[in-house]
Order: sequence, then structure tokens, then C-alpha cells
Amino acid sequence: MIAKLKGNVIEYAPPSLVVDVMGIGYDVHLPFGLCPPSQKIDVGSSVDLFIRQIIREDSMTLYGFFSRKSRDLFDKLTEVKGCGPKLSQAILAELGDDSTVSAIIQQDAKLLKKVTGVGSRLAERIILELKGRLEDIYIISSSEHVASEMISRELSSDLIDALLSLGYRKSDCEKAIDILLKDQNDFAKLTLQDQIKKTLGVLRK
Repeated sequence: MIAKLKGNVIEYAPPSLVVDVMGIGYDVHLPFGLCPPSQKIDVGSSVDLFIRQIIREDSMTLYGFFSRKSRDLFDKLTEVKGCGPKLSQAILAELGDDSTVSAIIQQDAKLLKKVTGVGSRLAERIILELKGRLEDIYIISSSEHVASEMISRELSSDLIDALLSLGYRKSDCEKAIDILLKDQNDFAKLTLQDQIKKTLGVLRK
């Protein structure tokens, strides 16, 4: 079984890319939403991916992730009836790891239903089956809780909404904003337009 791939991207057509490892090309399913802000994917770029290989009667698919925890969370989601590999990966791509875990722990079915393909029954089933089974693979540290609370207190939702409308994930936006709050003491005092410009600068790096 293939568990990890490190090489150069030779083809990229989202949601798939081909990674060249010592002359062999591996076709990996990797939605754009799973790429962290610091990782730029393009032909010629280097990637280091955790892989989950899933074999069916008529297919063999490699699903890529940038962290072991993300892959482990994917594994948990695929254990839920009705939540196949592509949908499980789509949930992580749309919501991000932190928000997915938070939605399950806090039993926020409404957030899960924002993902195309996740209806009320499936959202409730995901919460019911996984709400007590994530501590061993994914723990949101207290510092991350503090950062999230600080963002909620100091910034209006307008900034997040503006960034989401541009196609960025909420979890990535929050991380970028957290960086700016730590590095620039006056960030929270800037106008919304200036906050958007500075946050985009971090997201595009």
C-alpha cells in the first residue's frame, strides 16, 4: 500500500495532480481546498503528501493530504455509512480540519450541511458516530481555541465573509488573520479594506 509520496508535480488539473517520484507518475486526488496557504501547487513544484490508497473492484485511487492528522480524520469520516472517500475529502477541503472537528464535537450539523452532498441525515450520522472518537487523532490545542476566540472578539465577521467570497477556506482565513494579529498590533484597528489587503497578502504567500 502507498502511504506517502514525495516528488515533483508534472501534471495539475484540480482536483487531481500527478506526482513524479523517481520517474514514476502517481495520480493523486487532491482538491484545491486541502492545500495550506503556504503550499503553492503548480507544475514543477515539490510536494510531500500523506496518501490513503483505496482499492475498489473497478478502481484504485490515491487520496492526498498535507498532514498525517488530516489523513487520519479522512479515515474516520470514511467509516461513516454514506460518507465515501471523495465526499470525506470534500468535507475537509471545504471546512478545513479544525472546523470539521469542531462541528462534530459541538454537534453543529448546520455547518456540515454546508458541504455539497451532505444532507441532514448524513450530518447527524457523522456527529453521532464520531463525536467521541476524535481525541486520539486530532486534538485542538488550547492555544488554537484562544486564537479563535481572539479573532471572534477583535474582528467583525465582515472580513471573514469577504475572504470566503473570494474562495478561501474559513480555517485558512483564520490562521492568516491570527498571524497578522500577532505580528501587527494595529491590525484590528485598520479599515476593513486594509485588513482584506493584508490578509490576502498572507494567504497568497
